[in-house]
Amino acid sequence: MKLEVFLAAIIISICFIGTQAQKPSTPQEYLTRGYEKEQKGDSGGALDDYAKAIEIDPRAVEAFYYRGSLYMNIGNLQSALTDFNKALELNPKHAGVLGNRSNVWKVMGENAKGRADLDAALQVEKDRDRRALMYYQRGILWHTDKTMSLSLEDSKTPETLRASLLKQFDKKYSNAIQDYNEALKLRPDYGDAFADRGEAKKSKSDYDGALSDYENALKINPCFARVFYNRALLFTDKGNLDQAIKDYDKAIDCKKDYEIAYSNRGYLRFLKKDFSGAKQDFDAAMRLDPNDAFPYLNRGLLLVEEKSFEAAIKDYSRALEIDPKEFKIYSARGIAYLRLGKESEAKQDFESALKLNPQFRSQLEIEIDKVRNQKENH
Repeated sequence: MKLEVFLAAIIISICFIGTQAQKPSTPQEYLTRGYEKEQKGDSGGALDDYAKAIEIDPRAVEAFYYRGSLYMNIGNLQSALTDFNKALELNPKHAGVLGNRSNVWKVMGENAKGRADLDAALQVEKDRDRRALMYYQRGILWHTDKTMSLSLEDSKTPETLRASLLKQFDKKYSNAIQDYNEALKLRPDYGDAFADRGEAKKSKSDYDGALSDYENALKINPCFARVFYNRALLFTDKGNLDQAIKDYDKAIDCKKDYEIAYSNRGYLRFLKKDFSGAKQDFDAAMRLDPNDAFPYLNRGLLLVEEKSFEAAIKDYSRALEIDPKEFKIYSARGIAYLRLGKESEAKQDFESALKLNPQFRSQLEIEIDKVRNQKENH
């Protein structure tokens, strides 16, 4: 996973004649050559050069920094963390290392540790653009933090539990918005900060504020696929399916391989009885990602509407091969079996659905009664 990193310009500004022919002899020369190899995609060669720099000077902070950043980008998070820890042992106020270690914590799900690193980095970083990036990334760490702190009193009843969770999520979204605000003060053209602030506002049900931020993001980047996609979700929540479909159109125009946008647009087309358009979207989503269960589930729903029950069951079965823990798929396949009069198979699927989600019982009973009534009326 390629992450946005805080790399200083120190290496780029140093060059020496005959880099390819002349063998490096100092840590800085190995760092320079290693960085050049990294930019050319030679990760192995770069790691070798960074290691050589460390071998010559075990206190070479920048060598640990650059090697840690490369480890992070190639997905070796534990090695990245080890190098960043060593660099900070040598220089506890290295803003770039603190910023990059926060990225590692984020991928590891340790958002609080990532925020602590960015708190420290912001105390020492002076560069305007880097500070904007740090505020933005701290906002992301608030925005995506799913950890909760619950007391016995919070867990006393379902109502107190829900109230506590809502309060904590609201606080995190508010903190995220404050950090996005700071990023935008420093960089008013920060499209990602507008996009994610819009998401945080949507999570707080501030739909007008979210739409305003999406508009600003699109002024900066008129082909911002992620923003069109997120705005489509907002319009869907508000029941404006036509506008949502238009935004999915734009998202796909900007990003031709946007699998989830095809899948979601297909479902909206299905709801609007555009079965041909829906099937085209589901087929496209399956081609782009054969391991996503939901296009198969949704195409199965479409096939049931067309009374192609056997074909629907085939799609549902494929969806369950991909995601055997999704209760909705068992429920949908059970309904298809019921429509075919296969009571035993239907019962087995309904039991599987309820085992995964017991709270679905009342809704499932309504669906079963609906099918049985339809069969009796015919």
